[in-house]
Formats: sequence, C-alpha cells, structure tokens
Amino acid sequence: MSACTCITVRMYAARKQWPLQEVEAVVSFVLDERHVITLLEWELHLHGELSPDQRQRLLKVSEQCPIHKTLAPAVTITPRLAE
Repeated sequence: MSACTCITVRMYAARKQWPLQEVEAVVSFVLDERHVITLLEWELHLHGELSPDQRQRLLKVSEQCPIHKTLAPAVTITPRLAE
C-alpha cells in the first residue's frame, strides 16, 4: 500500500510541477482477535519546498491510490501528514 500511495503522490506532484523531492509513507495496522486488519494508519512524509496547501492536497491525493480505494470499504484507513 505504501508504494502505491507514494507513486500516486509523486505522479500528481510531477504533473502539477510541484517541488516534491521525496515522498515516504509509513504504514501501521491493527489486527483483531481473528488476525484480520481492522485499521490502517499511514503517515505521509513529504520532502521539498511545498506550501501548506500543496501538502494538504497531496494528502488528499494519497487517498486516491488504487489500493486505498480497494481497501477503504472494508478497513478504516487513517492518513496523516508527518510534521
């Protein structure tokens, strides 16, 4: 999932010609008693001279990756920006 998220964000930033130098998604998860993932959390690390608005837009774009769209109906997914 993190690779798909990073690719989606990188492609969007490149298309907009935004100064994204590097992107990293750190993913963690919670399993229930049946060992089924019930929660995915990821922290998006964006490196480059991006404005606060660009950073927020890239966070929203990260939720549009194909893997996210596939998992979202069954699993709670919580993305956030790294400080």
